[in-house]
Amino acid sequence: MYVTAHRVSRQETGETGINAFLYLQGFQAHLVTSAWTAMDIERVTANEPGTLASTNCPMAQGGNTVMSYLDVIAPDGTSAQAITSAFEAFALVIGTDEMPIMRISNNVAINFSLAVRLYGQEEDEYGKLCKAVLSLLDPIISQTQRES
Repeated sequence: MYVTAHRVSRQETGETGINAFLYLQGFQAHLVTSAWTAMDIERVTANEPGTLASTNCPMAQGGNTVMSYLDVIAPDGTSAQAITSAFEAFALVIGTDEMPIMRISNNVAINFSLAVRLYGQEEDEYGKLCKAVLSLLDPIISQTQRES
């Protein structure tokens, strides 16, 4: 699966919000390994996202400026606990690395960045984007667990 959350801003109004998208990859699921690089993540996000399964877009799409983003790539059906653990491990490097930051933990690849004007707010912004990702995943993970 590929889940992405973007804080976007509408320049005309100054309105901001977080849009999130969940893609499932089915039989073509990507096996995330510790050998993955930024190029592997870019390949999925730009060219092989999968099939759009769910969205939460309070901001109208198109014409927005992306102020921050969080990309998460993991096998379809990855548990909420595994993703939360990866988020917690990733949080430890926020503020210690230059943007964008890419890490892999327990077969979950995470890529995070934000605009220069949000520097100094990295931890808060990361937390908000994580929450958006988890809220989008919750119904999918709950369904997968019921079917198991």
